[in-house]
Amino acid sequence: MLRFDPRAPTAADAVRRGRASNRTTLASQAAAAAAALTLQAALLICCAPAAEAAHRLHEGERARYLPGKVVVGLTSTEGTDVETMLRSSGALGQGEAISSEPEQTSPQGIEAPLAAIAASSGRLGSLTVRQTRVLTLSKGVSVASAIARLKQREGVAWAVPDYVANMAMPEGSRQGAGASAGVHEGGPKARAAQAAEGPQPTKGAEPPPTSGGERSASPEGNEPGGAQEGGQAGEKGGEFIPNDPGNTNVAGGWRRLQWNFAGPFGVKAPEAWAHLRADGAPGGRGVVVAVLDTGIAYANGDGFKRSPDFTAGEFVKGYDFVANDPYPYDRNGHGTFVAGEIAEATNNHKDLTGLAYGVKLMPVRVLDASGEGDASTIAKGVRYAASHGANVINLSLEFAGEVTAADVPELTSALAYAHRRGVVIVAAAGNEDSTVIPYPARDSRVIAVGATTEHGCLASYSNYGRGVALVAPGGGTDANLPGDPNCTAPRDSGRDIYQETLKGSSPDVFGMPGGYEGTSMAAPEVSATAALVIASGVLGQKPSPAAVRARLTATATPLGDEADHLDYGHGLLNAGAATENGGPGAVAATRSPRKRRARQRAAS
Repeated sequence: MLRFDPRAPTAADAVRRGRASNRTTLASQAAAAAAALTLQAALLICCAPAAEAAHRLHEGERARYLPGKVVVGLTSTEGTDVETMLRSSGALGQGEAISSEPEQTSPQGIEAPLAAIAASSGRLGSLTVRQTRVLTLSKGVSVASAIARLKQREGVAWAVPDYVANMAMPEGSRQGAGASAGVHEGGPKARAAQAAEGPQPTKGAEPPPTSGGERSASPEGNEPGGAQEGGQAGEKGGEFIPNDPGNTNVAGGWRRLQWNFAGPFGVKAPEAWAHLRADGAPGGRGVVVAVLDTGIAYANGDGFKRSPDFTAGEFVKGYDFVANDPYPYDRNGHGTFVAGEIAEATNNHKDLTGLAYGVKLMPVRVLDASGEGDASTIAKGVRYAASHGANVINLSLEFAGEVTAADVPELTSALAYAHRRGVVIVAAAGNEDSTVIPYPARDSRVIAVGATTEHGCLASYSNYGRGVALVAPGGGTDANLPGDPNCTAPRDSGRDIYQETLKGSSPDVFGMPGGYEGTSMAAPEVSATAALVIASGVLGQKPSPAAVRARLTATATPLGDEADHLDYGHGLLNAGAATENGGPGAVAATRSPRKRRARQRAAS
C-alpha cells in the first residue's frame, strides 16, 4: 500500500540526506494514496474473501491482521443484545472482552481518526464505548464483510481487523537475533487456529511474585551476596563504575561491550548511577517498569530458566496474554534482552549492567515466539500494566506504517487509559528509514524513540521526523547524512547492542549474542532513564508523564546541525543530565538536606 505523509521533508531535505532518488513528489504521493484508499474502501464494500486473502498475504503488504478475527467497540453491556447483534451480523455469538470500563469518547476527548469513524457511521456525538470484544467469525465469513455488516448495527461504535505488530528490529536483525523464535509455538495465524498456545504450566512452574519484595542484596548490587561498595570498581569523579566484567575477566569490563551506556555517544549511565545513589534510590529503586514484549526469562520452571543475571526479587506479578496464563516466559529472547537493558543485575561481578538496575520489572507477554502480536492482545497488556502499578511501560514493537489510530482504537484507548493513570509510555519509532512513525509510537501520549549508532549518527534503519521525541543508541550502520560530522557512511557497520539473553533455540541457554540492533534497543534506554528520573525526585513526587517527557527532551544532547532536527528529535538521550539536580522542570524542594549533602559529596 502506498503512503502519503504530510510531514515528509522537502525535496531539499531529501537531496541533503542522499535519498531523493528513492522518493516521489508529494503530489504523486497524494494521488497514489488517494487511489489506494479508494481501492481499500472498495474491498471493504465488496467484501470478497479472495480479495481479502490477497490483501493479507501479498508479499509486499506490511499491514497484516489476523484472519477470522474482528475487534468491536460496543456501546452496550447487555450480553443477550450483543449475542443477537453479533449473530445477525455474520459473526459467532462469542467474543473475548478486552475492557468493560466505560470510556467517554466524545469528539472533544478523542483523536480525529476515531471521531471520523463515528461520523462515517452517522453517530457522531456523545459516544460511550462500554466494552470491547475480539470476535471469532463464523466459518466462511471474511473480516471485511463482517466489519461492513457490524458497522451498520446500532450499538457498534467501531469494528476493525486485529492488526499484527512486530518487535521493532530491522528485518535482517529480527531474523538473526530472535534465534530462539519458534520455541513451543507458531505465529498469530497459528494461534488463531488453536485454543491454547505453548506448554501449559505445571506445578513446578514459578510465576512472578504476587508483590515485589526487596532484594536481599547490598544497595549497589542486585544479587544476594553481591559486591560491596567499591571493590575493583566504584565511584570516581561523579561517576559510578560497576564491577561487572562483561565478556572479560576484568572488573568494569562491561564497558567494552556496552558502548551505549558509557561510550562517547552513550547515554552517560555512570553519571546517572552516581546521582541515583546520592538520592538514596540506587538504580531507580522504588519504580516499576512493565516490559510488554515476548516475555522475560524471569523464573525457573517447566523447562524454562531465569536469566543468570536476574534475581527473583526484581520481578513483580505479570501475565502472559498470548497463552492466557500467569507465566510470561520468554520463547524468543527479545523481551529478556529489552528487560536486561532496563534492569539487568549490576555490580555483582557478573556479565553486563542494566541502566535502571534497581527498579522492579513487570513481565507482560504480548508478542509470541516469532516476535509478533495483535493489537487486541497488546491493548490488554497496556491496561494490565497500568492497573497493576507500573510507572513506566516499554513497547519495543511496531505496527506497519499504514496502520492508523482508526485501525487500532482498542490500543489507542488503552494508551489513553494508561496516560490518565500517570504512566510514562515509551515506544520504538520504527526501522523503515521513513518519516512515517508507526503505532504505538505515533500516539501523542507516547515518547517515540529513534536510534543512533556508536558514532553518534542516526542509524541507517531508524525512522525520523517530527514524530520522534529523541534518539538513543540502537546500533548498526550510519545513515547517509552528508554534512553531519558523525556520519561517514558508507563505512563498516557500528557495533550492535549487547545484553544477557536467550541464545540459540533453547529457552534455558543464555549468552551475550550479537545481532541485536534497532529502535527496539533504543526504547528501553529511554524507559530506564524515565524510571531513574522518577526515582531521583528531581521532578518532585509522582511527576506527570508530560513532565518526565519534557525533562528527557530538554536534557538530551543535540546531534547534527540545525538542519538535522528532523533526524534526531530533541537529541541523544542523556541519563546523566536528566537525573542531575536542577535544570528544566526540577523541584529542588523535594530533596532533603541529607540527600543534597550526599549528592555534593558524590560529585566532589
